Amino acid sequence: MLNIKTLRDLWKNKSQFITIFLMVFLAVFAFAGVHAYMDGMKESSYKYYENQNLQDIWLTSKNFTDEKLESIKKVSNVRNAERFLRINANAIGSEKYINPLNGKPIEDLVIECNFIESNEINKMYILEGEEFSKEKKGIWLDYYLARNLGINVGDEIELSLEGNNFKEKVMALVEVPDHVYSIKDDTAIFPTHTDFGFRIYIN
Repeated sequence: MLNIKTLRDLWKNKSQFITIFLMVFLAVFAFAGVHAYMDGMKESSYKYYENQNLQDIWLTSKNFTDEKLESIKKVSNVRNAERFLRINANAIGSEKYINPLNGKPIEDLVIECNFIESNEINKMYILEGEEFSKEKKGIWLDYYLARNLGINVGDEIELSLEGNNFKEKVMALVEVPDHVYSIKDDTAIFPTHTDFGFRIYIN
């Protein structure tokens, strides 16, 4: 008798029942979808950082000699260490690049130059172009900056670095794990990838 009464009540109030069912279904569906998306991003980031061997710590020195590097490698729990030099340079002729956000020429394109000796820690992730090699001469350029400014593999970029001008060929477009979030200076809140990017050289 109770079952019959339940079915009768459901039939009489089917519109309300369907509405409540759909609301609950959509809420659970949205929650499960967002949760799965976030969990997937977290798992992907863990794999990316592990595969590219993101560094655990930075050490800064005015003159990082070979002796200092070897002494750091001998510290317990240190698996590897690398030296590199980071310095900003200005792009020559940056006005030929158009800012996709406002359609205006780029007035001050700053490129962070990273001079490295090897590619074992914080390894580059190649998206387009040639694989890394110490024997190759050229630069590995920030993928997102290149895509926004229309720079392709094989193009040449001219820079001014501490009074010296030089031109290099783009060997590949890359990402590196420690530049997932990088900004031009303290006045910027979010990376725009239009007037600031990074490039990697080989010593």
